[in-house]
Amino acid sequence: MTITQEMLIRRIAEMEHRDIATVRSIFGSMEQLVVEYLSSTHPHQDMTLKLFKGLSLECTYIPAKEINKGMFHSLKSAPKIKAKASISRYFNQKLNESAKLDELSGLGKNGK
Repeated sequence: MTITQEMLIRRIAEMEHRDIATVRSIFGSMEQLVVEYLSSTHPHQDMTLKLFKGLSLECTYIPAKEINKGMFHSLKSAPKIKAKASISRYFNQKLNESAKLDELSGLGKNGK
């Protein structure tokens, strides 16, 4: 199952009794800020953006380098930023507690 941004926007608007357009605007602003912060990663400082308690985005600057492999000699790669998501043990534990996995697997609470 895939939960889309639009689905989240509608659900939040419903839960918080807000106009969908307002929530959509907030999501747009948040996306702009996330890109702005993460794209400001530079060679001397990695960037970590903590979106929620236990869920963060980490960016590392990868400098340009020269590639000498096979038929490629003195080929320069462009510098880039590598981003990855990170989930803490706390967040993962919270997910598992909320999931009620025993009920989903049909085993019941005793595991039988």
